[in-house]
Amino acid sequence: MIGRNVVIGGLIVIILTSFVWALFAPKEEFRSFLRQKVAEQVKEPDLSFKKVILSEVVDGITYWEIEAETSHINNDTGLATLDRIKGKFFENDRPNLKIVSPKAYWNMKDKEIIIETPLGENIPNAGSPHNYTFKADKLRWSLATKRIELLGHPEVKIK
Repeated sequence: MIGRNVVIGGLIVIILTSFVWALFAPKEEFRSFLRQKVAEQVKEPDLSFKKVILSEVVDGITYWEIEAETSHINNDTGLATLDRIKGKFFENDRPNLKIVSPKAYWNMKDKEIIIETPLGENIPNAGSPHNYTFKADKLRWSLATKRIELLGHPEVKIK
């Protein structure tokens, strides 16, 4: 009987000690640790592909199509990084512009793509009276404007 009382008393002391520790122990370090781990996971891509073709199609209209050697997509941030790309922009369902670039960033939520140091040219017989080539620091296209913008020192050469 005394042994049983000692075991029950010991269990009660352990439970009460655990309760007091959980109630008064500093939790901020653990919360900080969890926040840091979640932030690190959000930065990591969810999907990675090699030799992928991505496109922006809205209501059956294709705006652009890009082939990338590698692609890393983060669903948490809605961002995709595309490496070593070849792409086309479309107008009236026909390709009218070709682009190559070492890197592009696609914001899937905002429907915007930014292409780093693009080299491009129009596609002959796509409705333009002139053939031309261009380069720039960046190219930006968004669904909101449906326009291509050349940013940072653009150069356009008409052939």
